[in-house]
Amino acid sequence: MDAEIRSRWLGNLLSTEPADRARAQTALRNLYAAAKPQALVPTHVFWFDSPFAAGLAVALLKAAHDDTTRSLVEGIARQKQGREIVERARAVLCERAQGDWDEVTSVMGLWLFEPSSIRHTQARLELHKALAADLPDDDEEDPLGVAERSFRDVVSGQQAQDPSGLVNIQIEYSFYKNYRFYQMAADESAAAGKQAPALIAAAWELARSAGLWWPFRGGAVVSERPVELHLNGGSLLHRQDGPAGLFRDGSRLWAWNGKPMWEQWLTHPEELRPTQLRLLDPTFQAWVRATVKKPKPKRKPKPSAILKAELPADAENRLTLLREHNQGRLPLFDRYSAGAHEEVWNELVALGPAVREDPHAADALAVAYETMRRVRANVETVTARLQALGYEHTLRTPLHQPPSPETRKLMVRLERKAGALPLSLRAFYDVVGAVDWTGHHPTIAPREGGITPDPLVVFPIEIAVEQSDFGEDGDETRIVIAPDEIFKAGEAGGDAFTMEAPNPCADGKLIDESHATWFVDYLRIAFQFGGFPGYDGIENSPAELAELGAGLIAF
Repeated sequence: MDAEIRSRWLGNLLSTEPADRARAQTALRNLYAAAKPQALVPTHVFWFDSPFAAGLAVALLKAAHDDTTRSLVEGIARQKQGREIVERARAVLCERAQGDWDEVTSVMGLWLFEPSSIRHTQARLELHKALAADLPDDDEEDPLGVAERSFRDVVSGQQAQDPSGLVNIQIEYSFYKNYRFYQMAADESAAAGKQAPALIAAAWELARSAGLWWPFRGGAVVSERPVELHLNGGSLLHRQDGPAGLFRDGSRLWAWNGKPMWEQWLTHPEELRPTQLRLLDPTFQAWVRATVKKPKPKRKPKPSAILKAELPADAENRLTLLREHNQGRLPLFDRYSAGAHEEVWNELVALGPAVREDPHAADALAVAYETMRRVRANVETVTARLQALGYEHTLRTPLHQPPSPETRKLMVRLERKAGALPLSLRAFYDVVGAVDWTGHHPTIAPREGGITPDPLVVFPIEIAVEQSDFGEDGDETRIVIAPDEIFKAGEAGGDAFTMEAPNPCADGKLIDESHATWFVDYLRIAFQFGGFPGYDGIENSPAELAELGAGLIAF
């Protein structure tokens, strides 16, 4: 390959110049005109400021004609946040096309990934036949090829911006999956100034004037180039003190020596678990070890003896014991009982590990157990109402399983393996037990419904002991709390809702739950929607939810 041509194509690949839209759209028209036998002219050309916004548009347009993509989009749209993203993206496409959604998808038609691959392969064969040469083999070690593979991998590997993977797969399968810059450079070198077939020439021109793009039968989706890139000496995306790339809509690329990274790994390397770090690039591991200072030893809390006491199951007797331990004073509990529910929990959380020390421990336990006493009463009420509505439970287990005689022994075993549990979770296991409201109902949780109702589920402590991801070498444990909302709906889901341990605080946050909130707050949200928090943000939710949630006890 000619070195000057390779250098120019590397410049095209890593360009941060704004797209020349007029030039790109002319190239698109020429490309479509050359793609016989259709001889189509692209009716719509949708421009986006980043490949992430463009990739979402591609997924929505594909979903109109492809069952697999449609299923993925519908799965995302069953959750509040995903639904809002999908609706906004569709609205943008309709506004730009000046038509409704059915018109837009009808005009755009099928995604042309395979046909474009075949046509460009044929055009390349035509070019090299005219040059009396074989189609050149790819050189896996060529600097342009290495830089291009790395660049595409970084762009399509930004998992934090697309946890569902729906958009990243579209980015991976842009037009340049079929006809790469390395191949264009090789073809241009072989042509040595001779005229290339119209289809090839148009593809080159488009690659020189815009970012990633995706062909459809009646149009195309095109992305702008980045506005900023940071590279190492090998022309690979790399930056240790910020994003390695930035697009016009604020989307960012995080990379280390040409490999995609999570933002928090670079911005908060001290939070990396040892087992995570061992799987990453050796040079990144060395940087983390050199960057992260060993924390100063923290003062070890002196846990109150009340935490080891076997509290009575009876609420009155339990409260008496806790008051006696604190010489009669339980100010937070008294305020909580008077109605300051959220304020008291906020104060307990703010105490951090000190909540386990005297004089806070007995007061905090009193609040936690009273909270879960109320939660249990609500669970029993909603369970009875679900049964009265003919709710069809998915599992053979009860909708509500009270604590078993083994619960406290299991709790000791769990804390021995995982470390301290937050007081909220301890009290839930000890007072409520377990809840599982997965199932079906014609309006609340219809089969094949368009919403993931996210019925309240908290696994019994037996499952937490058996299935939790217990950390090693100083890693935290992930206590498994419940399946994710997609799995609850009877489909293949993602990561389960979990809670980190050890956590010697009053409450813990649920990880991978869409509200990203504390366990007690999640329970509040759940009961606000009759036990089905997936309806948060949904207009015209089923009338039965109000019936399920009527008159529940505040906590």
